[in-house]
Amino acid sequence: MCSEGHTPLMCYGDAESRPAPSGEECEAELCADYGYLMTVSVIIRTYNRPAFLRRALADIAAQTRLPDEVIIVNDGGARADVDAAAATVTLPVTIVDAGQQLGRAEAANAGITAAQSDLVTLHDDDDTWDPGFLEQTADWLEQHPDADALVTKIDIIRERVLGDGAVEVLEQFPFEGHLREVTLLDLLRVNRFTPIGFVYRRALHEQLGVFDSHLPVVEDWDWHMRVAARGSIPVLQTDHALAFWRQRPDATGSDSNSTIAEQDQHRRFDALKRDELLRSDPSGLGGLVYLTRFIDERAHDLHMRFDEQHAQVDRLQEDLRETTEQIARLEQTISDASLVAWARRRWRRFRGR
Repeated sequence: MCSEGHTPLMCYGDAESRPAPSGEECEAELCADYGYLMTVSVIIRTYNRPAFLRRALADIAAQTRLPDEVIIVNDGGARADVDAAAATVTLPVTIVDAGQQLGRAEAANAGITAAQSDLVTLHDDDDTWDPGFLEQTADWLEQHPDADALVTKIDIIRERVLGDGAVEVLEQFPFEGHLREVTLLDLLRVNRFTPIGFVYRRALHEQLGVFDSHLPVVEDWDWHMRVAARGSIPVLQTDHALAFWRQRPDATGSDSNSTIAEQDQHRRFDALKRDELLRSDPSGLGGLVYLTRFIDERAHDLHMRFDEQHAQVDRLQEDLRETTEQIARLEQTISDASLVAWARRRWRRFRGR
């Protein structure tokens, strides 16, 4: 291992071994010249979802570039299930047993504390990757030493867990597929990517801190904003998504997604985080996140009012249509009555002759 913490793993091209540069010689660029890949830690947070955990581990084991360590944070769930899942793959797995349920942020922090690699990515236990995810993201970050982080294209996959445990895919579509980079401005209104599509340098935590343990949800949005405040985050341009955010809209219990099952929590802690930022920095980032929320709510209110007015117009048009039809029927009735009366008059005149 060199003085910058880069470990010799393999060489590009002919894969020939070379000694690590030593002492002050080593820079990230020099390590890349020598052909040393940056090491990668994959952190999985899990709580009593053994089937999803097994799928996540199989997904990681299928990568064309395997991680240097997989850290499973058992967030207060059954340890035996985690051990059994870990035994299904031949990966360098470390299990961090929380002993009690810490929550998403603290579980992530436990994994980060245990991580030893240059790069970190959080693989939620119910999400998946394209097989080339780690290879392409690690290669890109090696080739761009000035970049702190990288986002990939992400697809949402809607799925359903069947009675026998099998998973049925219902639909798949891009999530924020138009982005070429993610800016702080993009993130002020809403989170533009999820952890499954995010790889970053572990050293960022030394500079920006760890996940906010006061946030049971939206902790990833808060972290993404802190990273983006240093500079825009590139989105790796590929012809297909490399990360898959899997959702089960109708699921309940452990099969559900927090963004769907805990929508009220997300709204509440989104507002609380914005309030905290506003109080601490009213003329800076705090003012901006408050303003974007204010504008978004006003736009939502206007949209609701427009929808209500549009519905009222539709109801008036329907009333007008029914009234027009009633008038037409009445006119026809009057016309028919007039014709009958005329015929009767003609008949009486005819008989009176």
